[in-house]
Amino acid sequence: MTLAILGRVPSGFILATDKTQGPPGMSTSDFPSEPEASRIFLSQERRLGALLWGAGSLGSHIFPEIAARIKYPEEVEKPSIHQIASRLAQFLSHRGRMEFSGLRPYLRPRIGFFLAGFETEGTVTARDWVWEMTEPFSPPRPVRTDRPDEPQYGFNWRGQELPMSRLILGYDPFLLDLLESELAIARERILPIFRRVELPISYSGMNMEQAMEMAAYMIHTTLALLHIQTYPRQWEWKIEMAIITPEGARWVLPQESQGS
Repeated sequence: MTLAILGRVPSGFILATDKTQGPPGMSTSDFPSEPEASRIFLSQERRLGALLWGAGSLGSHIFPEIAARIKYPEEVEKPSIHQIASRLAQFLSHRGRMEFSGLRPYLRPRIGFFLAGFETEGTVTARDWVWEMTEPFSPPRPVRTDRPDEPQYGFNWRGQELPMSRLILGYDPFLLDLLESELAIARERILPIFRRVELPISYSGMNMEQAMEMAAYMIHTTLALLHIQTYPRQWEWKIEMAIITPEGARWVLPQESQGS
C-alpha cells in the first residue's frame, strides 16, 4: 500500500488504496506495497467500511480478526461506529505493543485506519473516524465534525502523503516545522495563510463518480511520481476501491473507476 484515501461527498464515502505487483523474483521489500491481501473491510449490513495501513506488519493472520471486529454479527445490539473504531484501535494497539515492544517508537511501522459509515439516530447520520498507533495509546478521533446544517466534505490520505499534500494543499507540510523551528512562527499563525493556496475543489458539488475519479487520480499520480523517483521500472499496480452510502457498502469494480 502506497496511499490510503478516505473521501466524503454528499452521496457518501469512498475508500481507496493500491495493490502493487513486482516482476517475478523481486522481493516485496523492493516495491511499495503488499499485494497479497485486501486492506479494505466492508460491512454491508452496517453500512460501514474500514481502510487500514501498516497492519500487514502484524502478520496476515490478523486480517480475519479485523474483519470480525468490523462486522460484529453475533451482537443483537449494534455498536455505534465510534464504539467499533475504539475497539479496533484497542485491538491493533495491543497487538502492536506485543509485536514491536523491543523497537524504539521511531522505528515502528505506521499503523492506523479510516473507519466511515452511516448510522441511524432518528435520522441517517454520516460518521468518519481516523486512528494512528501512538505511545501512549490515543483514542480514535473524528475526521471531520459537522456543524448544524453544514456537513463537512473532503478527502484525507495517509501513506506516501507528500505528492498529494503539495498538489492539493499547495505546500509541503515540512514547511510548518521549518518556519516554526527556524523563524519561530507558530503553526497556528501559518496554517490560515497556507489554506489560501489550497487547490480549489468543490467537494460539496462532487458526485460519487467524480469522487472515484479523484481517488484514482491521486493514487496513479503518487505512484507514477514514486516510480520516476525511486522504484524499479518493472512493476504494476491496481486500485482497490469501495463506496459507502446510506443504502450500504460495496466494492467498486475496476471498470467503474476512470483510469484504474
